[in-house]
Amino acid sequence: MGNKAPDEFQYRPITSPNTVRLLQVSRGKETSIIGKLENVSLDAQPATGYTTLSYVWGEKRYHPRKIILNGHPFPVLESLYPALEAICDNPELANKNRRWWIDSICINQRNDTGAMSERSSQVLLMGRIYKQSERTVVWLGEGTKDSEGAMKFLDTLAKSENKLKRKIKVPELQDPAKWKLLEKLLLRPWWTRVWTLQEFIVAPKLTFYCGSKSVERNRFRAAMHSLWYCRETGNPRIKEDAFHPAWNRRRLFQWYGGGKGSSNRIGLLALMAYTGDCRATDGRDRIYSLLELAEDRELAGRPDYESPVEDVYVKLVKSFVETYKSLDIICFADFFRGRTAKPDTHVGLPSWVPDWRSHVTPFVVPLMASQSSQTHIGNFRPVMNPAKPDSSDTFYAAAGESLPEIAFSDDSRVLTCKAVLVDHIDGLGGTNATHRGCVQSTSSTNRSIEKGAESEPTRSAQSDPNQSSNLLDDIMRSLVLDREDRYLSHPIPLERFRREFQDLCIATLDKPKSVHPWFRDWFKLNKSLRIQGHTLETLCRTAKIPAPSKTTNLMDTSETSFISRLHDTKGSVRMARRLVTTDRGYIGMAPRRALKGDLICVLFGCRIPVVLRKREDEQSGNHAEGSYEFIGECYLHGFMNGEALDGGSFKVENLRLS
Repeated sequence: MGNKAPDEFQYRPITSPNTVRLLQVSRGKETSIIGKLENVSLDAQPATGYTTLSYVWGEKRYHPRKIILNGHPFPVLESLYPALEAICDNPELANKNRRWWIDSICINQRNDTGAMSERSSQVLLMGRIYKQSERTVVWLGEGTKDSEGAMKFLDTLAKSENKLKRKIKVPELQDPAKWKLLEKLLLRPWWTRVWTLQEFIVAPKLTFYCGSKSVERNRFRAAMHSLWYCRETGNPRIKEDAFHPAWNRRRLFQWYGGGKGSSNRIGLLALMAYTGDCRATDGRDRIYSLLELAEDRELAGRPDYESPVEDVYVKLVKSFVETYKSLDIICFADFFRGRTAKPDTHVGLPSWVPDWRSHVTPFVVPLMASQSSQTHIGNFRPVMNPAKPDSSDTFYAAAGESLPEIAFSDDSRVLTCKAVLVDHIDGLGGTNATHRGCVQSTSSTNRSIEKGAESEPTRSAQSDPNQSSNLLDDIMRSLVLDREDRYLSHPIPLERFRREFQDLCIATLDKPKSVHPWFRDWFKLNKSLRIQGHTLETLCRTAKIPAPSKTTNLMDTSETSFISRLHDTKGSVRMARRLVTTDRGYIGMAPRRALKGDLICVLFGCRIPVVLRKREDEQSGNHAEGSYEFIGECYLHGFMNGEALDGGSFKVENLRLS
């Protein structure tokens, strides 16, 4: 670890709005680096000319050699020093009169109150700083023989874009060794740092540098498009974790108008969810680094680096609830904490607050609460036609038109909310993610008529084929959350999905090797779950099912297939849901960490039903009355459009979430 930066250089205070510091840097005597730092107004006329640097901080370690800044020794980050050398020595960059904006030098990074206040003000300006720059230089790191080959291969990919679009084979792209070099380049840390996303998108002109080699942003975009075409042929070429961070940046750049500005802006929560695989040295920057890109940046307020990160995250939830009169934000707590293997990771945060520091693989619509691209949460499906209902409707409305009825404790750690208590989870289907089979149903509604039977329930022998078919339909609709696509944009194609599901079930029972493993493995873990006295297997045997269709492709995993939709909802790196049934026989899909006995309820002001778990009293070990842990959102068939609030059939209570 590096030493703390000595207090030798004194920053000149920034005393007026829209003022930044700019750096001029060049070589001094005996290979030293000297710099001059001055305060400059962004409002200066004519427009202030400068270049911005986008790079990775990494751990806060300082390089053994210091630069001389305004005549004083000044420590610089270990990751930054090679970039400064390139600025001084690379003919494309070297110009002692060129002014640079480099955050770790131009912003006072000390931990005193005045410096942290300045940091908050400068963070608010960062979008403008990059937008107003003449050019942004991305420093991917020092060059190697491998990186030189990778940068050259990027250029080859860019030149091949039109040929690949026309499905013409390109011989220059057939060498596996070159793909390996590119993979190593795309696994460099710049691609997954959260601050660099904004810098990549808003800069009017941007060039990547790795050592002495460079590539323009437009060439990079063309290269990534070529890479996408290569993947579409069924050959991934490079690892997922190398492809997706770079591809997602290209995708976001397009959505934001390709650097020209766009009204197609996206909500802060959608941005934070979609950048779940991005890292930040300071957990608060998971919010603040995205403000320039968010249409509702006011949710975060003024950047606050003095409060603990946990307080900043709680404040965001409270701001969202107050602004949008909705509790939907708490649904992210499962996505951004519930999937972490170590339960003590989130100490200090209430269970209903997402921990945005969690590393999560992005998914276009990670939650049902993200259902519409035009609502206050939103998702990363761009709005191509705002007038088209399919792209804007919010079709899940479990709480109807109700508003939250809530109260926060004085320390903001307990959320009390009004809720309709629907039922408790009885049985749970198996999940590949936990390598566990089903947790069997035991309620009187779900178990077999023959008391104590552990195999086929006797009720199935007397089943009404039509009743079995209807129950099988409810299971099928639950498995795909009653929607056709992963964007949750379109109603379920009932007849087609019914046919595919039934054919898959029957084929898995009779000829399992003919069925894709995604479905076959899931069926094996779920076929014995009892729902309303029937197992899934017996439902398939007794339902009124026509002869298998010859048109059903039992190996089809294309995006429009039933198998693909099931993979979207159950996949551990996607929505991570598991089939459940309740004491009364209701069917749904719950978070994979749900347990038998968990409560399913509808919170006033939350459009998705949620799963809660009773807290235990720390002293007695018994359940604490009315106190619950938030587990996550839940699809419950027949309760997604206000049914729980209609007619007064269910108990209403105030519940304390902690």
